[in-house]
This record gives sequence, C-alpha cells and structure tokens, in this order.
Amino acid sequence: MLCSILFCRIQFLYIAFSSTFFTFKHRHLKSRPLFKATLVSLLIIPFLILLNGYSPPPEKAPDGYSSVIIAFEMVSNEEELSEVLTPLSSDEVQGLDMLNYVDFGFMLAYGFFIWFFISLLSKELNLDYMKKVRWLAVAVVLLDVLENIQLLRLSQFMDGSVEKASYFILLLSVFTWMKWLLLAFIFVVIGNALMKLSIRSKLTGALLTVPFALGLIAFFTNTPSYEDIFAISIFGCFFVMILYSAFYQRENSTSA
Repeated sequence: MLCSILFCRIQFLYIAFSSTFFTFKHRHLKSRPLFKATLVSLLIIPFLILLNGYSPPPEKAPDGYSSVIIAFEMVSNEEELSEVLTPLSSDEVQGLDMLNYVDFGFMLAYGFFIWFFISLLSKELNLDYMKKVRWLAVAVVLLDVLENIQLLRLSQFMDGSVEKASYFILLLSVFTWMKWLLLAFIFVVIGNALMKLSIRSKLTGALLTVPFALGLIAFFTNTPSYEDIFAISIFGCFFVMILYSAFYQRENSTSA
C-alpha cells in the first residue's frame, strides 16, 4: 500500500515537472529563436581546451604576435617561417602538429555554428539571401582544411632548410587570407542584417563589421601586430555571436 502511494506521488511529480519543463522550454525557445545556436556553440568548447593544451608557450611567439599559431598562419616568407619554428623544440613542433590535427575538428564545430546561426537568423528576419550566405561557412571550412595541410607540411622544415618551403608558404598565404577575410565578410553580412533591429542589435552588428576593416589594414600593411589584432577580433566576433544568440529576444516580447 505504502509503495503504491509512493509510486503515485513520484509519478505525479514527474508529470508535473515534465509539464512545467516543456512549457518553459516552449515559451523560452519561442521568445528566443536564436538560443539553439548557443547550444550548438558548446561543441566548440572541448576543441578550444585541446587547442590551448597543444599550443606552444606564448612567449615563444615572434614579436608582434600573441601566439605561435597565429604567427605560423600569417607566415609569408622563409624568414618569417624560421622566426616561428627556430625557437621551438622538437616536442613543441609535434605539439603544433597535434594542434593542427585537433583544428580539423574545431573548424567543423565553428563552421556548423556559423551555418546554424545564419539559418536561424534568416528564418527570424525572413531574409532569403542569408540562406545563400550561410554556405560561405562551408567555403571557410574548406579553406581552413587547405591551410592546415600547408601548416603540417611547413612544420617539417624545422631543421632549417626553409629555403625549400617557398611554394608551400605561397599556398599558405593564399588559403589563410582567403579564410580570414571570408570570415570577416560573413560577419559584415550578419552585422548588416542586425542593423534592421533594435539599438542593442545595431551595436552588435556594428561590432561584427570591425574585423573586416582590421583585416584589410593587416593585409595591406603586412604588420605582425595588425595581423594579430585582426585574428583576435575574429575570435571576439564568435564570442559576440554566442552571447547575442543566448540573449536575443523577439522585439514583440522584449527589446532585442
């Protein structure tokens, strides 16, 4: 008898909790249509942890750069390649290779996040052209794959024979800058779409347009500090997009 009563109470509590949870979930997602992108962004976290674990110490980065991997990606000649690889031990170069292998997973995670965010934004704002823009995320991932292949080739020149690496450096420069500038362009398009909404959305949109200008400055000046700032601004935009997707609400519910 006691077990029967206890079972009924547990069943009642389960039904009450489930009903409350699904009602809250429905209302929450209905008023926050971009929130699913926040959940997708969680896929990025384990890769960031691994990337940080394999990164060489930042103090070994060439002057003007905050990390070795950013300097490595921005290499444009044999001298710069030597400046990146020479300070590293063989174990650190192997770690750099592992970082690039992990990056294959990271690019899929961030690429899917961009694609999914734009898909939700397109539906929310009824912008058909955004459905085409989202496929640029696939192009970014493909360029990142090609970039990583060159990085894995170039890490083999740590023995000092960098004069033989000119062809791979040229390919690296092409794929790297196409990837970074295309990412910045995607952020500009997203930022422009947000300009149609509230003040907070307009401010977010304005922030997302900044990296493209920084990218052009970095590209034409070929200055390490500008290249570093540009790369950091790209990562900053991902953070801004994740926060925006978490807190955005439809304007008929509350100001976005």
